[in-house]
Amino acid sequence: MKIPEFNTGKISRLLKRLKVFGLIKRAGKTYKYYLTKLGKELIITAEKLKETVLIPVLNY
Repeated sequence: MKIPEFNTGKISRLLKRLKVFGLIKRAGKTYKYYLTKLGKELIITAEKLKETVLIPVLNY
């Protein structure tokens, strides 16, 4: 499995996309970000979906 490469431009675009969708929010005037409530719920749902649907299907 190939590990994706990230450069500063790619990271900037990814952060912007996450902000636009409301999944992360900037912490004041710092370079730190935190997950919003929606972001946390999305990650929890994705993990449950992966464990209950995706992994069992791949095991066949």
